[in-house]
Amino acid sequence: MPIRYRPEVITKCYSEIIRLREEALELEKEYQNELAQIPEEYRESAKNLLHYIAIRGNDIRELQVLLGHMGLSSLGRMEAHVMAALESILMALQRISPTPLQPEYNPIVTLQFKDGDDKLKKHTQRLLGNTNPQRRVRIMVTLPTHASTDYAMIKQLILSGMNIARINCAHDDTAVWTGMIENIKKATSETGKDCKIMMDLAGPKLRTGDIEEGPSVLHIQPIRDERGIIIKSGFVKIKANNTGSTFSQDELEEISIDESIYKFLKNGDIIKFTDIPGRKRSLKVFHQAGNYMVAETDQSTYLENHLPFEVYRGDTLISQSEFRDIPNIQVKIILNKNDQLIITTEIEKGKAAVHSLHGDIIEPARIPCTLPIIMKQVKPGERILFDDGKISGIIEEVNTDFLTVRIKNAGFKGTRLSSDKGINLPDSSLDIPSLNDYDKECLQFAIASADMVGLSFVRKPQDIEEIQKIMNEANANHIGIILKIENKQGFENLPNLLITGLKNPPLGVMVARGDLGVELGFDRMAEVQEQILWFCEAAHTPVIWATQVLDQMNKKGLPTRSEVTDAAMSARAECVMLNKGPYVIKTVNFLHSILSRMQDHQEKKTAMLRKLNITDGIWHS
Repeated sequence: MPIRYRPEVITKCYSEIIRLREEALELEKEYQNELAQIPEEYRESAKNLLHYIAIRGNDIRELQVLLGHMGLSSLGRMEAHVMAALESILMALQRISPTPLQPEYNPIVTLQFKDGDDKLKKHTQRLLGNTNPQRRVRIMVTLPTHASTDYAMIKQLILSGMNIARINCAHDDTAVWTGMIENIKKATSETGKDCKIMMDLAGPKLRTGDIEEGPSVLHIQPIRDERGIIIKSGFVKIKANNTGSTFSQDELEEISIDESIYKFLKNGDIIKFTDIPGRKRSLKVFHQAGNYMVAETDQSTYLENHLPFEVYRGDTLISQSEFRDIPNIQVKIILNKNDQLIITTEIEKGKAAVHSLHGDIIEPARIPCTLPIIMKQVKPGERILFDDGKISGIIEEVNTDFLTVRIKNAGFKGTRLSSDKGINLPDSSLDIPSLNDYDKECLQFAIASADMVGLSFVRKPQDIEEIQKIMNEANANHIGIILKIENKQGFENLPNLLITGLKNPPLGVMVARGDLGVELGFDRMAEVQEQILWFCEAAHTPVIWATQVLDQMNKKGLPTRSEVTDAAMSARAECVMLNKGPYVIKTVNFLHSILSRMQDHQEKKTAMLRKLNITDGIWHS
């Protein structure tokens, strides 16, 4: 038989594969104690992960090219079955070699090619439950507050394709969560469709704290076109002063008036007053909805508490009173490049910078943070980012009670920093407990009510061991744990996090791309999410693809081209998460269509090569 390949190339590839195999087995040996703590059903998955870690610790690009030239596997799809891939290539090289290859090896494969894929499917089924028969990938939806009372919405979400409902413990309370869960159970019973429940623990989110309040002012303004012509009136909700906040999806501002006056208001009534700048203004009542009314104006209007008004019906004055419950506006902290910013504890509220008559800063702006523990853990020279990276700076001084930051990046005309905005410290090695007292209270509720819990801001294996201990003590081993990878430390520790998590399955991983992108840099986000997918597939652990999936469609009803592409890429995960939004049902239907179509073309990293109908139109002579 003629020799197709050079013997020295075959020998080189063979020797390299042997070396990689030995490194994989050696790493498995080093982790024997850890492996012994993993349930037998998941132990092979942990071994496969260790094998993958060992292989990916090498640069095998040249080896891939050489194997590809010989028509052999390039190891590009070995994630779910590492040892089987290595030994398959070794056998193939022995067969095409003109002379015997050394050294000999004893095949030890216990996980065949199909076994790895089957394990991932089995583990996904156990954690995430059933999916639509038309698609492999599950859809998770974050529930809004009104899902606790809006049964019809929950039912429609499930009928549209929601497989998992996410309850965010950072918002609402147990009464609202209970209402959501009752609606989910009622809807699954009526529709016969499954829907798992995930409760997402808030975790130690580092955010900006409260800023001191300014005056109580409400600005109502119409929308004008480029020529200044009004194309839409300004609107405001009016309610009685003894009622709580109203709910509606229009997100209009609210004002209150005396109940005795409110109950006599009718459509068409005119509320007349002189606004703060001293201008004659009016609001026309035109719509009543439940416990509030909506009024409109075609003029820019400024209202404040105790501003007097009169109510007219036609030309007749029927009552008079004053506006109430207008919220205080927040003082604006505007930051420019090279400004100084003081980060404080939550003892004091944030303040805007004090300027001289010439515009020079006399006192820098100050803003508190929600986790003062960081004061002892950061160092001068480390970066600090605010509000998803819109503002960034360098820590110049570290003190027990405050940090001094020099702003390095902000908008050309300055950028506003508000309260409750995220703070990221990508260069800092933080030791922050993953569970606070509030999270532990929420966890007890989740153990009694949910199918899985999300562990936010996980950084190290000890974070997982803490929640595992609590769940073991509560005999809640059936509850799945979702590791949310949303910071640099969590990503860099992912292999050890997976090994620790597999000790108490079922286990899943969420790629929380918001904070993760800020910490690692958005230019790295594409490669980082790929690496998370690869390591999780090697561990046969399902992945939830999250953050801003079809975000514009969810908010405005139409997707952008780029987010459709992103949604198509998400088909390589086991689950895709949508946030709450006014068009969420429409978005679920749209995502279901994308995922159903994409699974005919793509399975993880493998192109499925189904028949393409576009080939039917080729011209033949």
